[in-house]
Amino acid sequence: MDGASGIHAQWPPARPDQRSRELGQADMQLRQQAALRELAAMSAHHPVGPPAPLPQPDAQRFVPCDASPCDNAAITYQREAEYFDAALARHIINHRPEVTHQMRKVAWAAWNLVRKTDPARLTKFGEDNADHAGAVGCNLKVLEKVALSGNLRETVGFLLTGERNKAFKRLTKFSSRKLLEEHRADRQKVPVVPQRKLLSEVCPPLSEAESRGSLQSSPDSPSYVEWRRGEQFLTLRLTNQIHVNAEPTGGLVTTGLSGSAMVLLQIAQLAKDQGTEGIDLELVRLAALAVFVEHGHHTAHEVLLSAHMWAVDTGSAQKLPYDDTYRRYRSISPLTEKELRNVARNSQFPDELMNPPAVPPTIQRPAQQPFPGVYHSVQPTYASTHARR
Repeated sequence: MDGASGIHAQWPPARPDQRSRELGQADMQLRQQAALRELAAMSAHHPVGPPAPLPQPDAQRFVPCDASPCDNAAITYQREAEYFDAALARHIINHRPEVTHQMRKVAWAAWNLVRKTDPARLTKFGEDNADHAGAVGCNLKVLEKVALSGNLRETVGFLLTGERNKAFKRLTKFSSRKLLEEHRADRQKVPVVPQRKLLSEVCPPLSEAESRGSLQSSPDSPSYVEWRRGEQFLTLRLTNQIHVNAEPTGGLVTTGLSGSAMVLLQIAQLAKDQGTEGIDLELVRLAALAVFVEHGHHTAHEVLLSAHMWAVDTGSAQKLPYDDTYRRYRSISPLTEKELRNVARNSQFPDELMNPPAVPPTIQRPAQQPFPGVYHSVQPTYASTHARR
């Protein structure tokens, strides 16, 4: 009986792994109890008090300080330059009709040139794209009317669309394209955020042809357009040489060099070479400035710099000089300094409103950071890529 009772008391026998777990748990409990006794003994000899205060950082590092006179001057210049850019674009559109007439002349010359050489390509001047400023569709009669009497935005869009769609495939060789790609390699695309512009804000006023493709409306707002602005979907790295060179002279930079300005000048030069009279590249430059600034594609600095680079690179008779200093807004030919002054806020140029004038109007660029082929002296100069090769 006793043996049988002993056998039954141990049945079923414990498995080896279960027995190991039981021993491990017992050992852990013993260790925890020992640790608690040790902690109690330490607390008896060293009573626990409030924690020691953490070392405080140097308070001076967190005291805000006033911007330096140089920084204040630069901020003032940027604000006034942004105002001047916008005001100048509107001035050209509204008060310089010869600029619109010039672009009609270039557009008509381009239209006739393609009609004589490859009429099947005439539709390449048009596009059905509601988010492109100046788009009027692909109807040949409408396109011909734009070439003859379109507004400034329409004629510029007409020419750029033609070049983009290769209407000039057998006619033009854009010699500055390699130069352009070299200097804007740091462009980055970002998601497009459509920006609504009310019909009353569109300048020049929307034409009938533009309205058919671009004008939109909704129950909760007046009529509007949603055109893409270059500054909304293209950015330029701050390390790009365009930014580096613009910093000491106050040049405004958004999307970098303007290939579109170069295209317009190239087409105008083509029309001139083909015998069209009265082509003035300075007026074409003003057209690019007005349209691209008004619609957020470029700044005046970017257009004027690109035009000068194109003129020197192609050996154009009109060099399109550009004073790339704080005094840039005083000399934009064919506009006079008096006319430009009237565009400025309170008839004062941005550099005159820098208070104090902490940064001189002309600055020597650092020799160790040259922008290949562009500036190496106080007075802007540009060395042709042909010369460099």
